[in-house]
Amino acid sequence: MLSKLKETLIKAFRETKNFLKSNLLKVNKVNLKIKCSNILKSIKKINIKDKSKVFIKNTVLTFKKIRNFDIKAFIKNIKDTFTKIIGSKKAGEFLSSIDFAKINGISLCMCALILLASVISSDLDFGYSIICEGKVVAITRTKVEALSAYESSNESLDLMGISDKKDVKVGFVISNKENFQNYECAKNAISSVYDGRVDAYGIYADGVLVTALKTFDEANKILDDYKNEYTTEDTLDVAFNRNVEVISTRVPNSSVRTIEEALKEIKTPVGGLKTHIVSEGETISEIAEMRGTTVKKIFELNPDVTENNLQIGKKLNVSDTTPLIAVRTLETQKAVEKIAYETNSTKDASQYTGITIVVSDGIYGEKEVDYDIYKENGIVTEKIATSELVLKEPVAKEVKVGTKKRPAYMATGTFLHPFRSGVITSRYGNRSRGFHEGLDLGGTTGTPIYAADGGTVSFAGWSDGYGKLVKINHGNGYVTYYAHLDSISVYNGQKVAKGEMIGRLGNTGRSTGPHLHFEIRLNGRALNPLNYI
Repeated sequence: MLSKLKETLIKAFRETKNFLKSNLLKVNKVNLKIKCSNILKSIKKINIKDKSKVFIKNTVLTFKKIRNFDIKAFIKNIKDTFTKIIGSKKAGEFLSSIDFAKINGISLCMCALILLASVISSDLDFGYSIICEGKVVAITRTKVEALSAYESSNESLDLMGISDKKDVKVGFVISNKENFQNYECAKNAISSVYDGRVDAYGIYADGVLVTALKTFDEANKILDDYKNEYTTEDTLDVAFNRNVEVISTRVPNSSVRTIEEALKEIKTPVGGLKTHIVSEGETISEIAEMRGTTVKKIFELNPDVTENNLQIGKKLNVSDTTPLIAVRTLETQKAVEKIAYETNSTKDASQYTGITIVVSDGIYGEKEVDYDIYKENGIVTEKIATSELVLKEPVAKEVKVGTKKRPAYMATGTFLHPFRSGVITSRYGNRSRGFHEGLDLGGTTGTPIYAADGGTVSFAGWSDGYGKLVKINHGNGYVTYYAHLDSISVYNGQKVAKGEMIGRLGNTGRSTGPHLHFEIRLNGRALNPLNYI
């Protein structure tokens, strides 16, 4: 503590000498070179540790001898005076009024102690100012911090290829404590003077710099224009999805944007634009809904695309992420919607199971719904129903459901695989010899073939290219064909159950090897069997 006090006194006297020599009119009358030099030498020779008690005792006795002198009031007066004048023009006026020629070493030392006491007991403190191009850019508590900040910033600027740096000065200063900065802030303050940074107004979102413009008015105009873009006569409230502020800042000159550039930067989705590969059957509206964007936005990002020329495999630019700053709006919407009807079922023992007879159709009801709709950049993010008014009650659908046990030969409406171990040798569709209306399943001659569903045998015999053929009418518009059989196990008019054997696999008719030719027809039109078995 004592060594620090000694160091502080030496520093205070040295700076006082420099200040007096450069600013006070009456300094020339004082031989500071001799007096201050002697004072400094005297202070350096003082063994503060040994003589501090004697020094303080003598000082107190000196003040006690002064009749009617209030030392507390005197120190308070000195403190208040220096608090007002430190760093101002009044300092010169105050100090110039002192007749330094009459002040001896002890008195000057006492004044310095009083000055030190006033600084310590106030919001002022000793520090070091960093001056770049004639301007104070930072104040640190120690000279080491100031010099380290300069050296570090100098290295960073050299790496950036910035060599045109004027001298940076570091000087003693007494300043308000709130003006002091740490090492990092001081380093950045020095760098900002030389690295091309300029004063600008940044648009910040939740404390993150998004873009910067030259003027405060430009920055606010962009934000207003951005809001207006998504505001309509139906908009009840408009705001940003984040805390957005315009703050004065310093940025590299290359980071200052024009109004058009800044608006584009604000709208750019986080992570950039995404792409989507068009799949079979997709439409622009389906893609927009899937990706959380709008049809309009997709067309804007893909000028060469229209609803009519959308092709499978096409890579579309889509914006499926929200920009760092998005405009959040609130609208209300009134809509008339359907109310679903219920279905009431009644058992009917006169009808077979699986049969349902509609007695009366259901009728949808209607209701009027009020919604609060929240959007971000025009895309609906939330839809909340706030009230409902029923306009028309729904009417239930009435049906009868059969409970009578079905005969085994009745069609179920679904199909079994007629040849469970068959291997597909030819599919339904076009082939070299023409359109193939069925499915060929290769296998071993004599393998059992089964009815795909219950029904009545409508044909069992030879039929030209089909060879030995069985047709089953299922009574619901469907007829199945089983061709190229080696043998037939049923006859015309016979009722057969689903899964019942009707013959064996063969190689009859126009056939290139043992296989079953299987067809499913609905009202005479051939269907692709693979879609049903």
